[in-house]
Amino acid sequence: MYQFMKQTLIPAVIKHLSDTFRVRETQATSVITQKCAGMVVTKEVLNTEFKADLILFFTAEATKTDSFVAWASPCQLHKTTLRPNVGRVNMNPYYLSHEAKKFFD
Repeated sequence: MYQFMKQTLIPAVIKHLSDTFRVRETQATSVITQKCAGMVVTKEVLNTEFKADLILFFTAEATKTDSFVAWASPCQLHKTTLRPNVGRVNMNPYYLSHEAKKFFD
């Protein structure tokens, strides 16, 4: 499931978001928050500048009894526009499938 998420699912989500959201100019973004929706931000990422308008952390945490497929949360807002520029997307691995039909459903 990890390989499926890394090689198929997350690239598909990134492509969809890149195709959907248009920005005038890519600006540098730094992650300054130490926690992102309960997730601890690693030292390698903290205060590192990325040429990106939106930085997303993808995780897969759930239990079999959780009823969600995925959830997302903003973790940091742009100081001027107040739009999210850092966030977390958490997927429930118990609802994910690498089967083509289920993937597109």
